Amino acid sequence: MAEKPAEKPAAPAATPAAAPSKGDYWVQVGAFSDAKNASRLAARLTDQQYSVQQATVTRGSGGGTSGNEIFVAGAKQRDVYDKVKAKGLRVDAVKGGAVVRPALPLKDAVALSKELADAGMDVKIRRVGAGGGEKATFHLVRVGGFADRKEAEAAQKELGGKGVPGFVVKGVPR
Repeated sequence: MAEKPAEKPAAPAATPAAAPSKGDYWVQVGAFSDAKNASRLAARLTDQQYSVQQATVTRGSGGGTSGNEIFVAGAKQRDVYDKVKAKGLRVDAVKGGAVVRPALPLKDAVALSKELADAGMDVKIRRVGAGGGEKATFHLVRVGGFADRKEAEAAQKELGGKGVPGFVVKGVPR
């Protein structure tokens, strides 16, 4: 998974939600296969005085990578992350819970799922990647970097009111 962030900051807007502090929280407002579409949205938001970042990421199995991901039902992303961060893993919020990534070999997934279950979490192991998949390049458009989630959520609400839906993410584009 290669990533090539290319930042295009704009002058901050007058409203607090649109004037981010330097931080790790972003509102991702687009993921496009066509770079021109990403650039058009970024330019529109820049014209509205948002601080915009464009990044290109490549995702997909490419070499046939497969493994086992751990899904924690009903869990908050932060709660799961606190349990796995020392192992160098990340956690993505998904509908119905959180997923530990990247996919792990079965032995490691079973061991980690036991640890999480012992901590009172509802854990399931799911097989992912059937191999032979193609890599895909996406052009991301994000507004931010906000100092905290609350600030990012305020910007998300503001953007949604302007017809630009998005979701809050933390960290570098991936």
